[in-house]
Amino acid sequence: MRRYALFAGLAAAACAGASPDTGAHAVTTAEISCTLEGANFAGVVADEACGIFRRALAEEGALTAGNRYSVALTARSADSARAVVSDADGTVIADLDFDVMDTPLSAASWEQFARGVAREVARKHTH
Repeated sequence: MRRYALFAGLAAAACAGASPDTGAHAVTTAEISCTLEGANFAGVVADEACGIFRRALAEEGALTAGNRYSVALTARSADSARAVVSDADGTVIADLDFDVMDTPLSAASWEQFARGVAREVARKHTH
């Protein structure tokens, strides 16, 4: 399990990095199911958090079109989250934790986390 930390003022640096050119056909957001547990801590509603992750994963282009994927998001507290991305068979592709400091979870922090998760999925799913 990999852990990402987001410090106030360093958000862009926390998950910065170039996306690999995977050559895979991108999935659509409809091929990615998503759930959010702990929405009372999330700082966003489930549809918003899931939409952020669906877009990030689809834009990264590392998942294979025509296959189904699931994202299980958990807001553990106001400053801690987890994302588990699995394929249709239930095989975990990525399982990551995310912590923020000096600020609660928000749409911006979910965006940062989603981009980091998408890069990890691309790295693992294409190797």
